[in-house]
Amino acid sequence: MRVAGSTGGARLTRLAIQEPNPISCVVAMMSPTEHLTVPDPDTAAAPSRLCVKVVANARSGTVLAKGAAAFAAEVTRAFEAAGASVEVCLVEGEHVAAAVAESIASPDQRVVIAGGDGTLMRLLPILSKAERPIGLLPLGTVNLLGKDLGFTGDVDHDVALAIGTHVRRVNLARAGSVLFHSNMGLGILGRMAFEREEARRRLPFSRILSFFWAATRTLMLARTLPIMMEVDNAERHFHADAILVTNNAFDDETLRRPELDQELLEVHIVTAPRIQDRLALALAILRGRWRSHAALRTVRCRSLRLERKGRRRTRVAVDGELLRFRGMIDVRCTDEFVEIFGAPPDKPA
Repeated sequence: MRVAGSTGGARLTRLAIQEPNPISCVVAMMSPTEHLTVPDPDTAAAPSRLCVKVVANARSGTVLAKGAAAFAAEVTRAFEAAGASVEVCLVEGEHVAAAVAESIASPDQRVVIAGGDGTLMRLLPILSKAERPIGLLPLGTVNLLGKDLGFTGDVDHDVALAIGTHVRRVNLARAGSVLFHSNMGLGILGRMAFEREEARRRLPFSRILSFFWAATRTLMLARTLPIMMEVDNAERHFHADAILVTNNAFDDETLRRPELDQELLEVHIVTAPRIQDRLALALAILRGRWRSHAALRTVRCRSLRLERKGRRRTRVAVDGELLRFRGMIDVRCTDEFVEIFGAPPDKPA
């Protein structure tokens, strides 16, 4: 299959299926030739030019909304404008991990992952063993980690960070056997992850609309949960509407994490059974006054155990993705980490 036309001076020359690896790649070049293996003569003459391989989920909301050719053209234009040569690979969801592992094994290119928090979370077993920094192009709805790394959503700004030289270390935590980079939560947060999955099926044409649809249903339908929490060998039994465990601490005003290598967990316990209580807490968060809010308690630790009493399985949001855990959930800091090109910590988004 071929994609015709040009955008921003860069021509999309071929949409190819690689064999035996079932990966669809949109290869963007400045050269007029349509041969995948022939390098751009200008690139060959300038050995200092950075070679970038962007791996994106072909089924992600951003790609589907823009269309594969338009998405690849926009990304290509931004990287070429920043002085890099680029190959954009659009990969079906079940093959993303294999494509990333294959790309990381090639030392002659910078690998940039285009995706949201959930995409990165599912790739952590590979990225934590990569022994090299990777680039990021945030495509999710929330992009918690991307914002903590200084990404803004402006494609030119984000591409400049992805091909920059500053590397941030991001320590990882585990919930059971699952590695995560930002947070895990249950109660309201688990319900929100469930409603987002439902909304994506019902409203696939609008990521923002599906998000607000899910948020509205969550505010109305989420229930208070009976919880057992064990911290420092002390058990606590209580009812909560939400528990959010963050990997590394938030600052005191925004929901940003200025340090990503603290090896520290913050456990935020929310008691807000009524809709008006939940709206009041949301307003306090927007005003930067959330830490002192009466509905919130915070505990800091390096490990804890959580259990929703009365249920064998619990819906948990892990970096925004809905997972189901059975019985007790062990959450702990680890010595595992990933390195990602981003902004210095004193230059937030």
